[in-house]
Amino acid sequence: MVKGRRVVKFFKAPRISAFVEDMYVDLDLYQNYVELLEHPFPSPINDHYRRNYDYLLTDSGLVLNGRTCYHITFKPKGRSDVAFTGDMYIDEATYALVQADLAFSIEANINFVRNYWIRQTYGRVEDKQWFLLKSQVLADFTVVENSAEMTGFYGRKTTEFRNIRMDEPLPDRFYAGVDAVVIEDGALERDSAFWQAARGDTLALTPEEKGVEEMVGRMNTDPRWVRLMNLGKMVGSGWLPWGPVDLGHVFTFYSFNRVEGPRFKLGLRTNERFSERIVLGGHAAYGLWDERLKGGGDVLLHLARTGSKRWSIGANYRYDLVQQGRTGNMIPLDHLLTSAIRISGREQRMLVDDRKAFASTKWTAASTSSSTPWSPSNWSPGSRTCGEASSTCAATS
Repeated sequence: MVKGRRVVKFFKAPRISAFVEDMYVDLDLYQNYVELLEHPFPSPINDHYRRNYDYLLTDSGLVLNGRTCYHITFKPKGRSDVAFTGDMYIDEATYALVQADLAFSIEANINFVRNYWIRQTYGRVEDKQWFLLKSQVLADFTVVENSAEMTGFYGRKTTEFRNIRMDEPLPDRFYAGVDAVVIEDGALERDSAFWQAARGDTLALTPEEKGVEEMVGRMNTDPRWVRLMNLGKMVGSGWLPWGPVDLGHVFTFYSFNRVEGPRFKLGLRTNERFSERIVLGGHAAYGLWDERLKGGGDVLLHLARTGSKRWSIGANYRYDLVQQGRTGNMIPLDHLLTSAIRISGREQRMLVDDRKAFASTKWTAASTSSSTPWSPSNWSPGSRTCGEASSTCAATS
């Protein structure tokens, strides 16, 4: 269950957001291979470890986190192999992982990645089983594919697993859901007090990160910056933000076709400042030649969550001209460009009067959470374990 999620940004950057999502890794080093950035990496403790790595026993009798360990370093056999370089600390009594430091560089030829470092720390809970207690990721991304010199940005993610409880029966509804991760209602609206309590001392933001957060907050309220961002959104998406609503599509305000002649259109839609659960939209259009008023409207309502599922209901109405065979992937039929560029013959348009209502739900959801709080090597189907995970993630250019 995701109880809180917070994103601080002053512009939409889909590529950077994708990089940050990639930092929520789910590594099980007890498997032969782990998937990272859509690439399979051999685990340093896989069944065929000698095929991929060279090892060196650096120290023994070393005490780490209260456990006496063997310190082992490893590196790929080939310099450009897709494999890790790092250190392992193995418990002398149980031969379990106490800590693993994994890294790879640009030589591994992973797109847009200069360096990547992961530390996973394990602990023995109630002197019974080993669990993943902390996961740290530090990544150096580039803006140009496989470039060692171009400017990029750093991403840092830290996750802690707390309050792990074992051998406590859980209700059947805990196992009934099909979603790996469920986002709690209101998770995007948590205040500073919630984050201070959830992060604790170890996950608290650094002074530099707090400074970035304050700077972004000031920029998002600066009138000149807001106007510049709104202009950029209008050019990029065709919609001009206007408080809780967007005005547009600006490139369909005027168009021309052989049926309507000069066509004028105005559309409105709500944005996240209006509501996260209610989405409204509509448009009105008028053609000078056919002298007919046209329009339409949409409404979408996201209902409260029921278990792991969320239902949505909606309706839409459309009274407008359409062209048969035209897919939604093309530019709008009444786009300004269609008035200037036409590659087909005479247009065949139909006036439709369409009403629809629908209900939908997602039965499964993609997981973006970090690793589950137990070690797969010690987990058995009969065990019942639960805990809490808390993480912080930051990206800095």
